[in-house]
Amino acid sequence: MKKKTFRFWLGLGLATALLLALTWVSAGAYDAEVDGMQFNLAPNGLSMIFMGYEGSETDIVIPETVQGLPVSEISLSAFVSSQPSSERITSIAIPKTVSKIWTLYMTSYLTSLQSVTVAPDNESFSSLDGVLYNKAQTMILMYPQCRVDTEYLMPDSVTKVPSFSNAKTMEHLIIGKGIQTSSTSNRYPPNLRKLTLQESGVLLTGGVPTYATLTEIVVHPDNPDYSLYEDVLYNKAKTTLIRCLPSKTGACTLPGTVKQIIRQAFLNCGGLTEVILPEGLTEIQDSAFEGSGITRMVIPDSVKTIPVSNSGNSIFKNCRQLETLHIGSGFPNWSRFSMHGSYSSNEAAMLEGCTALREITVAEGNAALCAVNHVLYTKDKTALLRYPSVAPQSSYTLPDSLLCVGFLAFESCVNLADVYFPESNIRFGGVGYNYGNEAIRDCGFTVHGYWATNVRPYAAYFHLGFQSIDLSPLVTKVTISPTTAKIRAGEYVDFVAAFEGEKLDGNETITFTVDRSYVSGKWNCSLRTAGPTGCQLRTTEWMLPEVLTVTASVYSPRNDVTVKATAQVTVENFFPDKYWSLPTMTFYRQNTSPRAYSYYDENGELLTTRVLTNWDQFTPYAYEDKITWKSGNPNLLQIDEHSGKVTIGKGWPKIGTTYVTARVNDEIMLAFKVRVTWSLWLWPVVILLFGWLYL
Repeated sequence: MKKKTFRFWLGLGLATALLLALTWVSAGAYDAEVDGMQFNLAPNGLSMIFMGYEGSETDIVIPETVQGLPVSEISLSAFVSSQPSSERITSIAIPKTVSKIWTLYMTSYLTSLQSVTVAPDNESFSSLDGVLYNKAQTMILMYPQCRVDTEYLMPDSVTKVPSFSNAKTMEHLIIGKGIQTSSTSNRYPPNLRKLTLQESGVLLTGGVPTYATLTEIVVHPDNPDYSLYEDVLYNKAKTTLIRCLPSKTGACTLPGTVKQIIRQAFLNCGGLTEVILPEGLTEIQDSAFEGSGITRMVIPDSVKTIPVSNSGNSIFKNCRQLETLHIGSGFPNWSRFSMHGSYSSNEAAMLEGCTALREITVAEGNAALCAVNHVLYTKDKTALLRYPSVAPQSSYTLPDSLLCVGFLAFESCVNLADVYFPESNIRFGGVGYNYGNEAIRDCGFTVHGYWATNVRPYAAYFHLGFQSIDLSPLVTKVTISPTTAKIRAGEYVDFVAAFEGEKLDGNETITFTVDRSYVSGKWNCSLRTAGPTGCQLRTTEWMLPEVLTVTASVYSPRNDVTVKATAQVTVENFFPDKYWSLPTMTFYRQNTSPRAYSYYDENGELLTTRVLTNWDQFTPYAYEDKITWKSGNPNLLQIDEHSGKVTIGKGWPKIGTTYVTARVNDEIMLAFKVRVTWSLWLWPVVILLFGWLYL
């Protein structure tokens, strides 16, 4: 009893101590807590730092003082560790005492924030219409994600802006007059619909946003840097095209003054059907027309520059309606492959995704490129750059000069059924940079090439069929000897094959097969190889009369051709005295596990012994659907006449010998002897029983 009392009080004491420790740790996580807001003492001990909020209110007001000390800082992780409370906050009021704010994570984690207000007498920060600025309002520090007003007029005093990538409610951005340069981290709002440029002020980094939501650009007539003409934004002199509105439809004719089209100028302008470029245009930058709806493009002779980065130049990438393309005389080779098949480090994705392309032409004066029957090559025809996806021909023969197949040279070629390659090793899409580099995509044609070149393995890599054009079928004839044979069950016959053909190279192989007979879980015949050109067919003793077919197949890997020859083998059963005995099957009569059976030969010698469970039946190997089975002594041994299933007779254990016969059309085709005997453990029982009766 004393021990139980001691254990009770000891357990209670430990539990109390643990609870107090946990309470102390929890309470000690922060130095102070006010209305769900947590604070820690600053390292200098003179002020408090706002660490987070875990309350249920949506509008929080940070106090000026906590425990008599001013709140001087909002920490870096203030709204990171306090989720989901941070996600509910809609407004934050900052007191005059705060002199340091870490806004890095505030914009990202305050996903419901609508406004930020700062005390007017704060010496470090200020707010205007719910947006947080530095005191002089030259820098925007944080724009709330869910600001109620969808229009934002940037103060003229602002010279530096953050990324607006989280400003999901902003639809109209009016850039301030004070913006003269823009850092590389600037991003436009994701749902921007209207962009306004005032008398002064420059675009944010990246030019004009490429979002499909943008439907309007407004430029003040007095703006010294930009001008707007037919929904297209240019520099003031209209020598550089900056951005076409994604909402523009139909054809677009550019002014004759345009010299340069900058990156992504027509990106995702899906309503455009044609852009008419002026003679005098000299430069088209990367992705200029990517994703647009143009159906026709004529590049003037004056275009001589297409800046190529490490990822290539994707001028017309994913222009899925582009049908015809004319390349002027000054247009350079943009691809990985230069003249004479040499290899460069730049990718070639200019026409990737142009799956409606039907016709390509090149001005004759072009020194870098040419088109042959609307197929684009380098000038010397050593590199294939683009085969039109919907060209009408079903067969195409590549020139003998070809050394390279460029990146996506064959893409979605729906009509092509056969492509014939020259007798040379072809480089596909820049081997070494990426195996094959998708030189062929979404095509199903058959490659016709020379066996010894690398065209064959590339056809396999691109999951295309391959046909050798330099080799006729090598093996023309196969013979097998003998062509017919007659054997008895249990005997064997040897076969030899030979073949004839042209241009044999020693790689041909011979294989033999037989339409093997399978009965009751066992093969009735088998093949054994006998050297490179022979085999031996072996049959089992329990086979019934049958005709087997042996096939000799000769395969030539060089042209993927197989030639065959066959032979017929007639298997007969021969029973002297109408009976042919298999090794005798001996059954042990017993009713308990384990049960055993043994095989004996005709002289009574034991061949093998196996121990099984629940062994009280036996089904011989034979054609069950053709045979009628009978037992010579149904009292000793019962047998199902259709399946051949053998069952020991019921009642007091009997011993004796009988025959089981297999009949076809009432003629005995097979017979075997079955001897039933007692299990060994029954003998002592019988001896004891007789001894007891005798005594």
